[in-house]
Amino acid sequence: MTNLKHFFPKVIYVWILIAIWKPSMLLIIGLSSTILALALFFKNENRNSNFLAAFFFVLGQFNFTHYYSVIDFDPYWAAVFYNHFAPLYLCAGPFLYFYMRGTINDDFIFKKLDWLHFIPALILLLAIGNYYFIPLKVKMEVLSEINANIKNFNSVKFNVLFTHKQGFIIRALHFGA
Repeated sequence: MTNLKHFFPKVIYVWILIAIWKPSMLLIIGLSSTILALALFFKNENRNSNFLAAFFFVLGQFNFTHYYSVIDFDPYWAAVFYNHFAPLYLCAGPFLYFYMRGTINDDFIFKKLDWLHFIPALILLLAIGNYYFIPLKVKMEVLSEINANIKNFNSVKFNVLFTHKQGFIIRALHFGA
C-alpha cells in the first residue's frame, strides 16, 4: 500500500508532462528520426543499415508533415512538407522489409523483383506530379484555406488518381504490408 502512495504522484506527473509535450512529440520524433537516419547513413559501414536509415528518414518527414500541417500550422512549412514526400511514405514498408531481410539473412542482395515494392510509390509520384509544379505561394494559400475550414479539404484535388480517403487507406495498407 505504501508503494502505491508514492506511485500515483509519479504517474500524474508523467501524464502532465505528456499533456504538455504531446503537441511537440511529432516535431521531436521527426527531428530524432532525421538525425538518427543521418547518423546511420553516414557513420555506419553496414550497407544493410542504409535501409533502416531510409526508414527513419521517411518517418521523420512524415512527422514533420503532420506537425506543420495539423498541430502547429505554418503555411510555409506545410506547403514544403505536404504532399511532396508522399511517395516516400509508400517506401517506408519496403525499406523496413529490406532491412529486416538483410539482417535475418546476414547479407542483402537486391533482386530485380525487389523493384516491385516501389511501384506504388511510382504510381503516387505520377498521380501527384502536377502538385510539384504549383507555385509555393499558391500551395500556401490553398493549405491555409484548408486549415481555416477542414471541409475545403475534399474540394481540392492534389492527386489525379485517388481521393484523400483512398490515399490514407493505401498508405496504411502499404506501410503495414
